[in-house]
Amino acid sequence: MNIRLSQIRSTPLGSPPDNPRVDELYLDNGTNTKSGIMGWRMYSDGIWVDIGLQGVGDIAVDGGTF
Repeated sequence: MNIRLSQIRSTPLGSPPDNPRVDELYLDNGTNTKSGIMGWRMYSDGIWVDIGLQGVGDIAVDGGTF
């Protein structure tokens, strides 16, 4: 997946953008995220999905060491 800067909306929003493009990103203020906290959402397969870390218990694994 290639994401262009023009696809990213970084001002926190309380509702998803209208007429999204595939793979468009926006920063949700927590109103629409599963966790209820601010987080990134991506438009994929016709729906908005939460991406990235959403809660205190989430762990990011990137192949590095702990």
